[in-house]
Amino acid sequence: PRESRRGRERDGPPPVRDYRLYLGHGRKHGIDDQNLRELVQTVGQATGDQVKRLLVRELYSFVDVPEEVADLVVGALEAGTLK
Repeated sequence: PRESRRGRERDGPPPVRDYRLYLGHGRKHGIDDQNLRELVQTVGQATGDQVKRLLVRELYSFVDVPEEVADLVVGALEAGTLK
């Protein structure tokens, strides 16, 4: 017989949730996929596999990072200055 989904215990950790972060800089400000990835990795101390889906538009950008590093990345980006 099939087990009820509610009655089953789950093995392993809960799924990782990604947060989408908004950055008020885009191509017009010299941002591209590569330097946005590098910025989040160096300033935000995120590893390469933690920097996910990048979207760079003319005036703004988005980057997805896991929940566990989102606050660290946001804090580091807020403290820094983009040129």
